[in-house]
Amino acid sequence: MTPNKHFENIYDLPMEYATRIFEIAKKVALAMKDTYKCEGITTLQNNEPVGNQHAFHYHFHIFPRYKDDDLHKFMGDKKLATPEERVKYANKLKEFFKANS
Repeated sequence: MTPNKHFENIYDLPMEYATRIFEIAKKVALAMKDTYKCEGITTLQNNEPVGNQHAFHYHFHIFPRYKDDDLHKFMGDKKLATPEERVKYANKLKEFFKANS
């Protein structure tokens, strides 16, 4: 499969891509549970403007969840992390996958 092929939303996504994305999403969710010691996981995928899709390419979100984290306000007054801040979390996941592959 070519990972850089464009699909606007879930309606355009071929089943073999959807299956592979979900397989990877499960692995990432398990890695987040172990690495970040989160209490839960939320997955999110939006389609069309009314469905809150802002970037018109298919993508799938995986959020670590903690009690009272107020995730659903993240588009409001919450500060999004900078790329420099996010790299330490990405590196933790990379370490998890290296150790568990």
